[in-house]
Amino acid sequence: MSAYHISRSSQLIGVFTQEEVLVKLHRGELLPSDRCWLEGMVDWEPLAVMFPPSNATPPPLVAPVDRVLAMVLPINRSGWAIAAGYLSLVSVLCLPAPFALFCGLMALRELKRYPHLQGAGRAWFGIVLGGLGTLLCLSILPGVILKALK
Repeated sequence: MSAYHISRSSQLIGVFTQEEVLVKLHRGELLPSDRCWLEGMVDWEPLAVMFPPSNATPPPLVAPVDRVLAMVLPINRSGWAIAAGYLSLVSVLCLPAPFALFCGLMALRELKRYPHLQGAGRAWFGIVLGGLGTLLCLSILPGVILKALK
């Protein structure tokens, strides 16, 4: 992994990885006019030369997660997956089941777009229990409606 030495006004700002430099440039913490040196280079170059401007967004920096803490708290979890998990727990009441199913599907979609997030188990839990609860609701609903009409 390459170490990028960054300076501004002849003062060393720090040494960063390429990903960190891209994120800091995107956030405006580093300027295109800041100078950069990499091992093997003869002279310092402006960041604008080393990293030409683009409209692409840099990949997110993902902090290492304590595995034990992640089991207790929803760290790096999809919000849809969390909602699907909780809704599926009460999906036996039938009414929240379609919402659990929907949230589970949305969670899988979000997890596919943002692979650094976790929560696939909760998403599938929401899909399975939400689907079963929805089927149960659909099988009971016609009988309840007919009974109410009599």
